[in-house]
Amino acid sequence: MSASVVNSIGAAALAEPPAPTADAGGPYEVSEGGTVGLVGSAAVADGGSAVAAYEWDFEYDGASFQVNATGADAPFAAGRMDGPRDRTIGLRVRDAAGRVSAVSSATVSIVNAPPTAQLRPGEAVTVGAASTVRFAEVTDPSLADVTAGFRYAFDFNNDGDFADPGDVEGSTSPTASFAFPASGTYTVRGRVTDKDGGASVYTTTVTVNPASPTVVPPPPPVEPPPAVPPIVPPVVPPLVVREARAEADAYVRNGEAANTNFGLAADLQVRNSTIAGSAREAYLRFPITGGVAGATLESAILRLYGRALGDVGPIKVDLYAVPSTTWGEQTIRWNGRPAAGDKLVASKVVAAGAAGTVEFNVSAYVKQRKAAGATAVSFVLRGSAPGFPYASFPSDEASANRPQLRLGERGTTSVPPVFPPPPVSPPPPGSTTTSLRAVADAYVRDGEFANTNFGAATELAVRRSSLAGQARQALLRFNLADLTSIGTATLRLWGRLDSTVNPSVTINALAGATNDWTEAGVTWANRPAAAGVSLGALSVTGTEGRWYTLNLTAWIKAQKAAGKTTATLVLAADNYTSSVALFGSDEAAANRPELVVTT
Repeated sequence: MSASVVNSIGAAALAEPPAPTADAGGPYEVSEGGTVGLVGSAAVADGGSAVAAYEWDFEYDGASFQVNATGADAPFAAGRMDGPRDRTIGLRVRDAAGRVSAVSSATVSIVNAPPTAQLRPGEAVTVGAASTVRFAEVTDPSLADVTAGFRYAFDFNNDGDFADPGDVEGSTSPTASFAFPASGTYTVRGRVTDKDGGASVYTTTVTVNPASPTVVPPPPPVEPPPAVPPIVPPVVPPLVVREARAEADAYVRNGEAANTNFGLAADLQVRNSTIAGSAREAYLRFPITGGVAGATLESAILRLYGRALGDVGPIKVDLYAVPSTTWGEQTIRWNGRPAAGDKLVASKVVAAGAAGTVEFNVSAYVKQRKAAGATAVSFVLRGSAPGFPYASFPSDEASANRPQLRLGERGTTSVPPVFPPPPVSPPPPGSTTTSLRAVADAYVRDGEFANTNFGAATELAVRRSSLAGQARQALLRFNLADLTSIGTATLRLWGRLDSTVNPSVTINALAGATNDWTEAGVTWANRPAAAGVSLGALSVTGTEGRWYTLNLTAWIKAQKAAGKTTATLVLAADNYTSSVALFGSDEAAANRPELVVTT
């Protein structure tokens, strides 16, 4: 055999096997906020090695390749991305010998998703008065849509065209008012639209009552003699934890967004990245004034609610003090952001998947600043190390789970005041007055207490809160069977606030949908629903107890006319507050709730 033939055979034996071929599949489509599964495949030529790895780049620019996910099948999460837009992804594969395929690209089309909201009903009004309906908890999967704002339309005759006299269209205000010409129940249609034209339509109802007849006021009440307060031993006050909301919060971003403000965003983002435009830091400022007069600050906990996004793994974040407390929520940007001071808490882990609570103990720093006369404190959150995941926390602009600075304070020793009941006006000549005690009363609580019964409590607690386990409602049931006629019916409650964080708390009285609950068995999970609009509202103020009254004559008469022998009331707070409204229950030694009926 000649040497040339031998050389030819050897060269063929030593030829490099070809690299595998990648196929990214697609095209793909996903809505804003949604997730789509990417399905990749690979081919191996004769003589090639088996595929050992699949690597995906979710922002493929045609040149550089950054690995964001691995595996033949990978989830692509649109998250807060804005649609409609197309995004290029890339797939490359690697065989067992280390040979890498050319990049196969595909298009992911991000489709615009409409915003979501709640259309809140207007309060019941009389003929001739305007009722206001409003959109609440408006949000959109796209951060760009949230930042751009929404357009609102209101159709007060519910004919679907939003163009009749009095209708509102293309407004930037989430509220609108209208005076209906006659009594009755009206359906109002509302529409909320994002910058890309995605829209959602909702309906609510407005009740218009007939004009009230002229009422002749009763004679002035007869003042009872002043009560002599008993001697009460001093009481050592408990530790009161009040929840301060952020007075300013925003995140900043480097690169092309270095001069952009994100103060109105519904979340705070944190990421440490070496890629221009990807690094983010979150700033928060809280007031530390107010609370119980003369109280001593004993603890301060920064509570956030968040999760890691953008990758399968968790992210570690660090908390720094920020000496400046004068930065503005709607003016802060990466360029010119306040400098950070000492690191207060290092490497808190924010997990991926379901969101959860993340807490930072900042007691020493807050006490130091308060002792120095500061009225507010600022913090900044930073990622501990560069990485692809980012942490997302709801901001104060979110509808729930907002940031809180929980301040534990203890007041001075005090003597609880004792107040006599308010004077009761004497009934008109020939009438009688009956005071009905509640045959059942209890309060219920959500979250971890959703299956706990509080029927034996001596106070009925009411609070609206975005934090799990902090919301409370009160229930009362009265026996109407022995009432033969009704002149007036007045609910009397002895109430107070548990703290001065909020100067007042508005409590709505609502009709309970059912009367079959029991005082010893009712819980948040099985409580009767509240039916219809508010029967009336109380504004509870101060931490010292006093009597509050609510006229329920029309509702009690309607219950009797419908053949009801019992009536259930649900007490619910109107707005989110830190303070809790407390009312004496039928289990209290004095100042129990009562329904005062004149006949």
